[in-house]
Amino acid sequence: MVVSNYFQVGLNDGSRIYLNSASNISYPQNFSENRSVKLQGEAFFEVARDTLHPFIVETQNLITTVLGTSFNIKSFSEESNTSLVLATGQVKAEIKGVDDPFLLLPGEGIAIGHDPNNNQVDRFTANINETLYWKEGILHFDQIPFLDLIKELERWYGMEIDIAGKYPVSGGFSGTFKNKENLINVLETLKFSEDFSYRTTNKKVFIQF
Repeated sequence: MVVSNYFQVGLNDGSRIYLNSASNISYPQNFSENRSVKLQGEAFFEVARDTLHPFIVETQNLITTVLGTSFNIKSFSEESNTSLVLATGQVKAEIKGVDDPFLLLPGEGIAIGHDPNNNQVDRFTANINETLYWKEGILHFDQIPFLDLIKELERWYGMEIDIAGKYPVSGGFSGTFKNKENLINVLETLKFSEDFSYRTTNKKVFIQF
């Protein structure tokens, strides 16, 4: 099973947006004057510099403001956090419910938890190449919770995954799989770290712990 390519959007200010699978954006018709984008999902932005019109990306709990730079945002509502990783330039990240903004330099990132009662923000040093593996058709995850992993596999392979039994709620999962690897190979690899069985149909996977 092969993953479809990402979708590329060219904006009339010269900026480019690369959308990962199961992601979408919206922006106003007068974009050159109001460079504001709303994102659901994951995207990499290459923003054309315009000091008079800041480029703003809004997700469910994060507002990112730049003048001209490149960065990756991942914000799926069904996952446990939103992440922002800066590749070039500088960004200002304003987190809903947090007073002070975060200023990031290239190679830095932040992760914001989706719990509305706990504005947990973690700052980290990012691996830009690993962050952008998805643009190269590579599925990569690094110490992510099991349910986040399942949602990632559903989006990547276009399959619905049902889970039965007591699945792991702590710890993290890591792995890197090239585009040519099918979902069966991924599941077989995961079985080395967790004891489960599975069966598949055309559009659905059933996992039993």
